[in-house]
Amino acid sequence: MRRLLIAEADGVFSGALKKHLQEQYQIRLCSDGTKCLELIRKFDPDILLIDLSLSGTDGINVIRNLRTSGRDTKVVVISGYTGEYVLAALEDLGVEYVFSKPCDLGAVISCVRDVERKLENAEGWCLEAEIDRLLLPLGFRMGRGGYQCTVDALCIKYMEFHCATTKELYPALAKKYNSNVKQVEKAIRDAIRSAWIHGNQNLWKLYFAPRNGAESYCPSNDEFIARMAKALMCKTRLKLPLVEEM
Repeated sequence: MRRLLIAEADGVFSGALKKHLQEQYQIRLCSDGTKCLELIRKFDPDILLIDLSLSGTDGINVIRNLRTSGRDTKVVVISGYTGEYVLAALEDLGVEYVFSKPCDLGAVISCVRDVERKLENAEGWCLEAEIDRLLLPLGFRMGRGGYQCTVDALCIKYMEFHCATTKELYPALAKKYNSNVKQVEKAIRDAIRSAWIHGNQNLWKLYFAPRNGAESYCPSNDEFIARMAKALMCKTRLKLPLVEEM
C-alpha cells in the first residue's frame, strides 16, 4: 500500500481527501512545514500532497529539503498563488502537478491516483497481469466464461474502491459488454463458483476464512471483488507454505 503524506493548512480539505483515499493508501496529515519535514524523515512517503502556504517552513522549502535528501517522492502542489516565479521553481524541483486554489476535490483525488499509476509503470507493475497472478492459483481459467468480466470488475474496484457493486460496477461492465446487469452478475458469479469448486480450497481459506463451523464457503460477488481489490491495493498475494517432499 502506497504511503501518502498530505501537508495542507485547510483541515477540512485534508480530512475530505483522507476519507476518500484511506482505503487505498497509508495516510499521514499535517498542517505545518516543520512537522512535514519530520514526517518525511519518519514516514518516507511515496507521494507528497503539499500546500505551499504552510506555517513554520513554507512548502517550497519543504520540497527543496526533500530533493536535497535524495528522495524520489512524487510531489503534487496546491497553492493560492501560482505566479511565474513559483511555477518555475516548482518545475525545477520536479513537481508532478500544481493546483490553484480553490481546487476541486475530485480532480485532486484523480491526480493522486494518476501519480500512483506512474509509479507502478516505472516499477513495471501491470494491474491486469497482477490480477491474473492473483486469480489463476485460485482455480480461475483464462478464456472461460466470466473470467475477463471478473478481471474488469477488479480493475474498476481497484481504481474506485468505494464504487457500489450493484449500482455502479455492474452497470459499467454491462455497458462495456453491451449486456445487462443480471448477465454481468451471473457471469462473475459462475466464474467465482467454478474456481471455488475446482480450485485449491486451502488457498481459498487464506483469503476467506470459513464461517459458522463450515469447512469452507464460496464468497458473494461483492465480498470477493472487495477482498481481491484490497489485496491488489496492498500488493499482497497470499501463498500456501511449501511442503517438503518425502
